[in-house]
Amino acid sequence: MLTWTTSLDLYQTFTKNTSPENQVTGGQFLNDSIRTVCSINGGKWPFLEVEEFVQTVANQQFVVIPNNIRKVMSFRYTQGLDPNTDATYTPRMIFDSQAWERILSARLGSSNYPLFGYQKNRYLLFTPIPSQDGNLISLRGRVNVTDQSIVDYLTGSIAAVPFVATLTGALIVGSISATLTANWTLPTGVYTMFFSTGQHRLVVLTNGATTVTWANALTAASTIAVTVGSSLGGDIVTGNGTVFTKDMIGRYIKIAQTTNANGGDEAWYKIGDYYSATHIALTTPYQGVEITAGTASYVIGQSSPLPEAYQLAPIYRAAALYWGINNPAKPNISLSRHYWMLYDGGVEAGISVNYGGIISQMQEEANESQEGPYMSPSPRAGNDDYGMPFYNPFQQASGL
Repeated sequence: MLTWTTSLDLYQTFTKNTSPENQVTGGQFLNDSIRTVCSINGGKWPFLEVEEFVQTVANQQFVVIPNNIRKVMSFRYTQGLDPNTDATYTPRMIFDSQAWERILSARLGSSNYPLFGYQKNRYLLFTPIPSQDGNLISLRGRVNVTDQSIVDYLTGSIAAVPFVATLTGALIVGSISATLTANWTLPTGVYTMFFSTGQHRLVVLTNGATTVTWANALTAASTIAVTVGSSLGGDIVTGNGTVFTKDMIGRYIKIAQTTNANGGDEAWYKIGDYYSATHIALTTPYQGVEITAGTASYVIGQSSPLPEAYQLAPIYRAAALYWGINNPAKPNISLSRHYWMLYDGGVEAGISVNYGGIISQMQEEANESQEGPYMSPSPRAGNDDYGMPFYNPFQQASGL
């Protein structure tokens, strides 16, 4: 995975210019290039899909769309807050403004069962208007790509992962509570506790207390050894000499791999929660060997939403722009062409009508797993019927 810092370093290497001025220019080119890549095919990339949750307000026609969603593709509506037990259905998402106006003219009133949804600016509108507070809405949408600017963070070291705790006694079948051997030191909240049998439960832990409670009884006896993760099940990372901050949520962490004990696995994990200056949680379980009382080096970095295999694409585009546009003192059309070919086969620069380079690879991967929403690789323009200057005529009208 390429972090923002690594991407800037590579850009300066490709442009053979390490000046502070070029670093600023490179940052602008990179952010523009990330947006450009994410906008190809109308932004219809599988990796740009995201799901967020909001709740209804009684007799209010709209909910505010979370800022990380650019476009709502569909949504699920739950009569309550638990989609596993409460009735859930999928209202129809409307993408045409005239169709939405015709639906509004029917004056469907209010109901606890909205039938239609429509995105207007940063709001998702409903009809009928929801009549009940607190129903869960699961929004499926495309990521709103934002600019990057944060340098890598490397202060301190990693002391432990996962977060290990001990109970005062073994647990029997049917247990719905336990007692820790020491007070809970992280913030009060809901966490996931993993028992020795492999069972896991959402538990309530209170800062400064030893009591642990959960709702569903254990179906197998467990020893006193447990591990604790975030409410979503990601492992908790303990730092030493670190100053973790809440704005690190959404960035990525990699713990360095070594030949010594207590090293990391050199894999990147997304940060999903923040608890303190020395504790953060991953969005997924840690797959490396357990670290205990370690001093492992690490890096936390900001990364683009592009899949790891394709993160060179915006750097190639930025380098092509530099050599072809922003380097009047030493123009190099040959190098500019070289980077355009590496980027997309020269389509954007008008060198070719057929996608190549990294963009072609991205399209091929998207096409392999598509079930309808994504565009298959095809020329940007040309004499055949499949040229796509702006759209694919075979896409459904919804734009999905």
